[in-house]
Amino acid sequence: MGMRRKGREITLQVLYAIDFPDKITSIDAYDALNYYLEQLDSICLEADIKSTSSVYEFALNLIKNTLLNLDTIDIMIKEQSENWDFSRLALIDKNILRMATYEIVFQRIHPAIIINEAIEIAKKFSTENSGKFINGILDAVYQKAKDNFNE
Repeated sequence: MGMRRKGREITLQVLYAIDFPDKITSIDAYDALNYYLEQLDSICLEADIKSTSSVYEFALNLIKNTLLNLDTIDIMIKEQSENWDFSRLALIDKNILRMATYEIVFQRIHPAIIINEAIEIAKKFSTENSGKFINGILDAVYQKAKDNFNE
């Protein structure tokens, strides 16, 4: 498994962990920014990933920047998921969409790469149908943002 894929999987695990624990409301970006390092360190320790590794650094940057842009990212996802109540999306799928939207819109990484990565991660961590759903939402996010995307 490549370094970036592993970093994205760790990112998903951290975003999920800070979105889930005994909270009734969804993730609050301010609280999450104070909590994510603890989760990242815990997950990396368990996976024997050192804080000096490129996987850790990649995940750290992806988590931090996804959280810093969370309000904008969530709005973009909500706009493209008209027939779905955002609060009822599966937490795994929601967090895959969040990190992938960040990479497509803010990092301007080619959407085909990010959408493929998101689908593969969904296959591993979510349901059989999640890949199609995630593909549709991320493609719509990209279509809306592509005027700002330099191909």
